[in-house]
Amino acid sequence: LLHAAELRLEVARMGVPDGLSRALGGYLTAFLIWLFSLTVFIPLAAEVSAGIPLRPLVASMFLTAVAIEVYSATSGMLSYLNSRRAAERLRLVLLEVTLVADAVLLIPLLWAVAPVLGGMSLILALVVMAVLASPHLDELVTLASGALARLLGAQ
Repeated sequence: LLHAAELRLEVARMGVPDGLSRALGGYLTAFLIWLFSLTVFIPLAAEVSAGIPLRPLVASMFLTAVAIEVYSATSGMLSYLNSRRAAERLRLVLLEVTLVADAVLLIPLLWAVAPVLGGMSLILALVVMAVLASPHLDELVTLASGALARLLGAQ
């Protein structure tokens, strides 16, 4: 197995930008924490009877851990997007993907803490994504219709 320093050297030798590798590592770590929290620990906390509801408490702890990793990953992705290495057309797509990944990772945990928080954050995420995508709706419609035409033409 490679040690962390050897892995960083290998990534640097491959030419992966630092911000992008930090973002991918952060999102992978956040995804694993998110996965185990939603599939193992939060359901287990809901089953345990301790006199107080443990589910929101456990969800809050995992929300904090995932939020720290998501913040680090988003910071890395934004530093990559602000660098000159990111292609201009790719910036908006990567920004949208970053927002979607943040929402997918955080909203279910917010929902487990309190459904009101999850609902409010879902509405906020949808509004932000709609505002970012609205100037490029014609490009998105053209892209989607072209993909649909190719898909139907292949059948």
